[in-house]
Amino acid sequence: MNGTHTDKQTKTKELTEEENVEILKLFTEVQKMQRQAVSLKEKLKSRMRVYKRQNRFLMRLKEVIEMKRNLLNQKRKKKSRILLSLQDKIREDTNGLVLAMPTRHTDDLKNFALSIYKYSPQAYIYIRNTLRTLLPSTDVLESWISGGFEPKNILSNSNLIKVVSELTDNELSCK
Repeated sequence: MNGTHTDKQTKTKELTEEENVEILKLFTEVQKMQRQAVSLKEKLKSRMRVYKRQNRFLMRLKEVIEMKRNLLNQKRKKKSRILLSLQDKIREDTNGLVLAMPTRHTDDLKNFALSIYKYSPQAYIYIRNTLRTLLPSTDVLESWISGGFEPKNILSNSNLIKVVSELTDNELSCK
């Protein structure tokens, strides 16, 4: 009996030594995997920080792009409004406007224009602009004056037309 018992003890010692070697191998493999896990975890943290930083940068870029897009749209709308306004103004100004072409003015027109201009340049400008008449520009009048042309019938207090307002500014009567 002694012989079999010692054989069993030896076998258990061998098994335990084999198990110990196996356990040691497994333990070193576990340690190696743990180191890899820690390394991978650090890499993940680092890459997540990079990802978050890039994501924040991307969001800021998107905001800047959106802001610039809105600004461009506002500028485009403003330019469109200005263009439409100018087109309306040009349409308004060209309604009834005779394009300035070199013309020979009659002596009657010269007398009339210079008479009003000498009496009141502001009144002449008002009449020319408001009524859209074919009256010459003030530069032309100045050239006539400097050229020595004198109107024959200058307006005086005795022959002035008096404009009196009745009811509204739009309804005028002459006396």
